Amino acid sequence: DGTAAEDGASERAALRIGPSDSVLAVLGSGARAFELLLDPVGELVAVDQNVHQCALAHLKVAAYQLDYRDFALALGLRDGPADARVRLYREGLRSRLDPTWRDYWDAREALLASRVIYCGTWESYFRWFARAARSKSSALEALFAAPDLGAQQEVWRTRWCDWRWRAGLWAFGRRATWKYVLREPGIERIAQDCDISQALAGAFDRCAERHLFRETPYLYLLFRGEYAPEGPFPDHLSEAGFERVRKRLGRLRIVNPIEPAPAPALRRGDGRHPNGHGRARAAGRGPRPCAPLAGKGHDLPPRHVPPPGDRRGRVRGER
Repeated sequence: DGTAAEDGASERAALRIGPSDSVLAVLGSGARAFELLLDPVGELVAVDQNVHQCALAHLKVAAYQLDYRDFALALGLRDGPADARVRLYREGLRSRLDPTWRDYWDAREALLASRVIYCGTWESYFRWFARAARSKSSALEALFAAPDLGAQQEVWRTRWCDWRWRAGLWAFGRRATWKYVLREPGIERIAQDCDISQALAGAFDRCAERHLFRETPYLYLLFRGEYAPEGPFPDHLSEAGFERVRKRLGRLRIVNPIEPAPAPALRRGDGRHPNGHGRARAAGRGPRPCAPLAGKGHDLPPRHVPPPGDRRGRVRGER
């Protein structure tokens, strides 16, 4: 609808990828690359110099070779015992990984146990947002239960858009929040005269007018902190999309120009989950002035555990 810089359906509609096409994309979290595999692309080259992002993408490639139930369990889409996810990694995923990525995930079984699809930096921010949204739980339930757009818009206008919502958007839209709290490097690309709070408010208002919350997976992620157990999911994570992506895995090539090195294992309870946010998009699509702040989040790759020799705790150059 023109409010997001990262929307798989609109990108696929614009690109109209066919069997004779070769597509170059930034890998990022891998979500964009796997979305593009929903169409009959001839070749898809996904590039990223972030070792952690590549590790997550390789894990997903391995998971797509399972059946859908195990795929959903392995990534954490489907809840289940933590030891079952670790066992599935050891017995079903590990042997499908190249040695480099096998060593990487051997050192991070704690991440796999804790539902890796929700271990990203942006997922942690969404959980903050979801906790705040619970203060308006009655209105939130009404939004997700609305039978049609008219009823949803009424709830949005009369029960959701109060002073608390406006104050939250004001705080969230401060440049200092994005630069120093969220540590979002893309803030430097936002025009100085862009009113971020107003841009966000407008995007949410348009969303409430055009999309049923209960049918929009990223709104579950934002307002509830995770996808609904039975969906909806992004297309590449849905059962129908899973089959289409799996058939085209051979057309995906993941390129990491930096030789990955094993990083230290995570400690259980370590809040510095290795995660990151990459904007994987087909080459040549640039953002509008406020676009990076209107984009949606999704399953995000590791960033905060540094590779050997990096004491800063953050891998640079992931964008």
